[in-house]
Amino acid sequence: MSLNMKTLTQALAKGSAVIEKTVQTTVQEVTGLPRAMQDYELIDQIASAGPGLAWKLYSAKSRDTHIPAVYPIVCVWMLDKKALSEAR
Repeated sequence: MSLNMKTLTQALAKGSAVIEKTVQTTVQEVTGLPRAMQDYELIDQIASAGPGLAWKLYSAKSRDTHIPAVYPIVCVWMLDKKALSEAR
């Protein structure tokens, strides 16, 4: 049985993807990070909205480099529950 470099590279990439996904899931369970913070890399805050400006809008890009992005930069809305309760 001979392995060529392409087969070895593909096997390592698959193993790496499984490890990365497992680490992401574990980090979320341990830290309780919102899903948006796992799936997207927040670039900068671009706006605020709503009562007490509790909604924060961020430009973001996908962390998943394996799938080509249709929209490379997206807008992620995050609710600041503390600011919302203070606005009441």
